Amino acid sequence: MRYTDLMEIKSENERKNTVRKRICELLKTKLSEEFGSEFTRLLLYDIYVNEGESKIPSNTIIVDVGDVIAKDGFPRGALCQIEITVKNWNDTLTAKTNRAAVTLEDVDEGIQIAEELAQKKAENERIKKENKLKQIQKQRDKKKK
Repeated sequence: MRYTDLMEIKSENERKNTVRKRICELLKTKLSEEFGSEFTRLLLYDIYVNEGESKIPSNTIIVDVGDVIAKDGFPRGALCQIEITVKNWNDTLTAKTNRAAVTLEDVDEGIQIAEELAQKKAENERIKKENKLKQIQKQRDKKKK
């Protein structure tokens, strides 16, 4: 279901904040169902962890997806951090930045390009392996002679 009330919100920043909060709540609910509410957090404020060394921004979801053994030999939770970014729907040109509006068509085009690049890379890797096998076979043939 798409949101139909966004046009009622006058401020662009307020619209973005509203979308971000709604998406965060939705994801938190779904992730809580999957992993349990005791392992899922939605940050309403920026927080600082490890004595201020690391900042985690507000409207970020943290999920403990399972235990792993850390280098010190003790079990720790494997945490996933999900930050929600609302893309600009208006082109923004300032003295410091030039942000183009992003559409779903832009995303689809980017996915298509990335998939084509991945296929080319896989093909190149396959060719490299074939060439290496041919080279090894030639070396073996030389040793037999």
